[in-house]
Amino acid sequence: MSTGKVGSVGFCLGSKLAYFMATRTDADANVSYYGVDIEKNLAEATKIQKQLR
Repeated sequence: MSTGKVGSVGFCLGSKLAYFMATRTDADANVSYYGVDIEKNLAEATKIQKQLR
């Protein structure tokens, strides 16, 4: 059974990708641990519409 919801989890470089999932897609939830170079893309944080943990 599926709820139809999508999420992402990432560590290190994958964490940056999870951050971009939160800023650039309509994924339902995203988890970002120890993101690499996220500080260079903080302006994109205003685009986050759903959960980023």
